[in-house]
Amino acid sequence: MKKTTIVLIILTCIAIQGNAQIPNNGFEDWYTVGNCIEPTGWHSFYSLIDTTGNYCPVTRSTDHFPESIGSYSVRIANDTTIWNTGVEPGRFLGWGMLLSTKLDDKPLFSITGHPNSLCGYYKFLPENGDTMNINIFLSENGSEVSAGHLISNSSAADWTSFNIPFTSYLNADSARITMSAAAEPKNGVGVLGNSVLYVDNLSFDILITSIPEQPTDRIPGTFILHQNYPNPFNPSTAISFDIPQAVNVKVDIFDITGRRIRTLLDEPKVAGSYDVIWNGTDDTGNSVASGLYVYRLRAGDFIQSKKLLFMK
Repeated sequence: MKKTTIVLIILTCIAIQGNAQIPNNGFEDWYTVGNCIEPTGWHSFYSLIDTTGNYCPVTRSTDHFPESIGSYSVRIANDTTIWNTGVEPGRFLGWGMLLSTKLDDKPLFSITGHPNSLCGYYKFLPENGDTMNINIFLSENGSEVSAGHLISNSSAADWTSFNIPFTSYLNADSARITMSAAAEPKNGVGVLGNSVLYVDNLSFDILITSIPEQPTDRIPGTFILHQNYPNPFNPSTAISFDIPQAVNVKVDIFDITGRRIRTLLDEPKVAGSYDVIWNGTDDTGNSVASGLYVYRLRAGDFIQSKKLLFMK
């Protein structure tokens, strides 16, 4: 059992390192663009070619997966009522598209190591035979060296995992990702229906999975350590706990090797409910690396620990 736990922690850390390279990979951060909102670090046709209209091809959805990771997913939708009704480039309005790059197709984000696939979760609700696309392109020194594609016109009403392998390559320093709810117009198809594509928790090579959580219902007269919120988090997260009696309370943060990196609280408390905030720094005030950490509550003889994810 101990060996299995260590392996799971290592795999989780590998996944964290991979997804940390993809900006806003869980679509938790959003910003206002004209009359719409878009995930930070990403662009839809609204922000790229028409910020004056009311069509918002990309929206934030609370239907996300895994349920214990984050709070949102990205929803990408077609609108046939305005598809192909304008002139270039506005004729593309109505095509649900999300890109991690500008229209010039230059890579937006840097990557390290040698990832072999793009992983994540999606739901697709096609209409009139629309074909969804999730594409990734790897580059080195500005030239494309590899690519991977998920292309499907099959319905996926439930959250479905995917793993898109990359074509063989030697080295890459950057990448761009595109996602759409219909085939590209340049392929002679374009938007056929009001299809909807949901995507969440992108990562390289290994799927991001749920972090086991313990029940957090408040029970009078008991010690309780709650799951931190938000989780994953950046820049800060709240750790809540209940104590039924006056006792000295200590809350510590540990890395996955068991090394204590921060003490958030160490003082007497009366019975009640409390919150402490961790901002991802150690005892010296330096920011810690993205990854899996453990927070522990020690209240008298009561000791309990839980896991959390810090993602830069």
